[in-house]
Amino acid sequence: MHAYQPRAARLLGPYSRRLQQFHKVTVIDGQSVCWANTGSMTHTVVEDVAGRFGGNLPPGQTLVHTFTGSENYGYHCGIHSTMTGTITGTCKPGVISC
Repeated sequence: MHAYQPRAARLLGPYSRRLQQFHKVTVIDGQSVCWANTGSMTHTVVEDVAGRFGGNLPPGQTLVHTFTGSENYGYHCGIHSTMTGTITGTCKPGVISC
């Protein structure tokens, strides 16, 4: 198990999402994700294409991003190349386009 363990942030509203590891996850338009580094090694969160979210993640720190719209966001750790994931954004239930 990697020391890097993304976790949901508290008090981010009704659309918070919990991530256990780098992997595939779906979020709803307006939902926030918080990555928390609970290990002893520094990590990064880097969006694969546009660089709209990400940053350094030293031990004991968190990084939060709110996702909007309906698209796929690939991301990875810039230090550890095997740590990759995808976040898929979707519209809120009952909304055709967001």
